[in-house]
Amino acid sequence: MGWPIFWFWTVTLGAAIVLDALRFDPVHRGSVGAMRLLWGRWLWATQPCWDRRIEGLEHVGPGPYVIVSNHRSVIDIPCLQGLGPPTTVVARSSLFRVPLLGLFVRWSGQVDTADFDRAARAALAAGISVLVFPEGTRSSAEVGRFHTGAFRLAYETGTPILPVATDGAQGILSKGLAMPLTWTVRVNVKVMPPVPAEQDARAQARQLRDQIGAVVDGWRA
Repeated sequence: MGWPIFWFWTVTLGAAIVLDALRFDPVHRGSVGAMRLLWGRWLWATQPCWDRRIEGLEHVGPGPYVIVSNHRSVIDIPCLQGLGPPTTVVARSSLFRVPLLGLFVRWSGQVDTADFDRAARAALAAGISVLVFPEGTRSSAEVGRFHTGAFRLAYETGTPILPVATDGAQGILSKGLAMPLTWTVRVNVKVMPPVPAEQDARAQARQLRDQIGAVVDGWRA
């Protein structure tokens, strides 16, 4: 039942995104709100096969934040919607060129890596948090090295960073998988207290990578 329910809410979300596109809002507030509600809440509330366990929601305020998280599965994106503030996601430029999917990510207000600085700043200025997977791709095992773009963005805009660790969704659609390995899954999410951005983006990237990696290692142990 997991995938039919996922596709039901995804098609419903697509319809909401098309309607919102008619409003010509440059930051797509309606679509971002629909993702938060449909993917971030109702998808998981109606799932008999996918279980999402979130701890640390008490650390989440109104935002906006630069949210940084490790990345194991495509399902991380709906999983990390609904943590609190409305959130847009940084997506690879290649996704914007895929038929239908490209329209979905563009009209829903996701941030193109080719236009990262401008689009991410516009979202933050509108009160919308920006979710970045600083590994740059789905990791296959250990949490990978974090790139510094998210941390520079947070420092230059004075936006706090919200670190998030997640694990478990890799059984559905992880890197290199064309088909899910399992029909049932338990996804763990831990939201850590927000931290101020530091001028040394490289050092902060290493520090938060180690912090998130330690949480993930603890779950697997």
